[in-house]
Amino acid sequence: SNVFINRLTDNTRISAYGSMNNVGDRRFRGGGPRFQSGGSGLTANKSFGLDGFWNNGKKEREGGFFQIGGNLRYNYSNTDALSRSNSETFLNTNSVSSFSNSASHSFSNRSSFSAELNLKWNPDTVTSVYFRPDFSHSESKSRSDSKSATFNSDPFEVTANPLDSMFMTNSAINVMPSLADIAVNRNNRLSKSSSDQDNVELDMGITRRLNNKGRSISLDGGFNYSKGSNESFSLSEIYYFQRTTDKEVYSNQFSTTPSKNWSYNTRLSYSEPLVDKLYLQTSYGFRYSYSNSDRSLYQLDSLSGWGLGNLHDFGTLPQGDSLNMALNWQNSQYATYKDYVHTINVGLRYVNEDVNLSAGVRLQPQNTKLDYQKNRLDTVVTRNVFNVSPDVRLRWNMDKFTRLELRYRGNSSQPSMTDLLDVTDNSDPLFITKGNPGLKPSWSNNFNLHYNTYIQEHQRSFAADASFQQVSNS
Repeated sequence: SNVFINRLTDNTRISAYGSMNNVGDRRFRGGGPRFQSGGSGLTANKSFGLDGFWNNGKKEREGGFFQIGGNLRYNYSNTDALSRSNSETFLNTNSVSSFSNSASHSFSNRSSFSAELNLKWNPDTVTSVYFRPDFSHSESKSRSDSKSATFNSDPFEVTANPLDSMFMTNSAINVMPSLADIAVNRNNRLSKSSSDQDNVELDMGITRRLNNKGRSISLDGGFNYSKGSNESFSLSEIYYFQRTTDKEVYSNQFSTTPSKNWSYNTRLSYSEPLVDKLYLQTSYGFRYSYSNSDRSLYQLDSLSGWGLGNLHDFGTLPQGDSLNMALNWQNSQYATYKDYVHTINVGLRYVNEDVNLSAGVRLQPQNTKLDYQKNRLDTVVTRNVFNVSPDVRLRWNMDKFTRLELRYRGNSSQPSMTDLLDVTDNSDPLFITKGNPGLKPSWSNNFNLHYNTYIQEHQRSFAADASFQQVSNS
């Protein structure tokens, strides 16, 4: 159900809306709910908001124009999802395939609140100023129960329901022998997590038109600060069928990851008319960002009473100094990023009644410094890269009701600096990750095509989209 209230005057607008549904529709939209496919489970959403503005009655491009506006938004959603999957992984010709079966049932909910203020002011007829502060807060919780099993040959040749057969009894010893012979492992896992984040953002800028032919200059800047935390629990019982010893592994883990991020940026842009309807557009921007993440992983099963046959409720923690005694220092890590990014854009734009064509290139020198600690590794790594990204856009109004749009964008992307470190994370023994110092930058070519038309006499519309991406060194 949706409710929308709107009040308008010559220089004010106040709007209030509310929406409640259980069809996964996150936003208010007229015309009723939109049903979408996807594997997101059963989702119910609630959203409420207030939006409005007031101006002093002058026209938007008139000197002395002033407008203040803003909005308040609240959203809440909860999801109940059940999934099952069966997969086969084809390995190289000298190895057999790997077969996996899994099922999970998860519950999650998320709430968010945001507030935004928007100020616009024209000191004179050729100058405009904007100021936009924004605040948001979000919280989320989730819980899931999953079962999975891996086999070295097709389990469906043994039974019609491999996963159900693997967990028919609590003890893996009682699994049917024909299935146990081909089983690699089985995992019964519980997990729960909670997170919250606060974000403050400020954007401001000034634009001045230098003549009436399209020459203009603008200066923009912004600041962003966010602080968050994430806590998660996991309980897994893994049984390795192929081992002769240590077949059963019990893991009870707790992790906490506080994070802090902040950044500031500034950009100077200039537009110059070269000839009729052809413009040179240039800009230079600088951005500094800082991010801090400190992950502490605790192996609770290393404490007496918290291992196999756990005597404590799932999601509880030991008291006093016992938690520090369970710290898994091999898989805890601390990482601080400092990024210095310069961005230079140079392009041409041609505009007439039918065609809007722009072509340009973005040059981006970047310096990144990483302070990283994990296990016995304590290092500071510095990286300097130079990214080049061409961009071409064409919008052709073929007639009054038909439009064709084409875009090409090339982009280089650097691997994460933590992915380049030669470190291993084996906190999940069934999903061990290793860094790769040999990773190369990737290059992607992206093409997008959009066509739409409207046949007025039949009130019929038609639209088509096509996209293509090619990536080197993915």
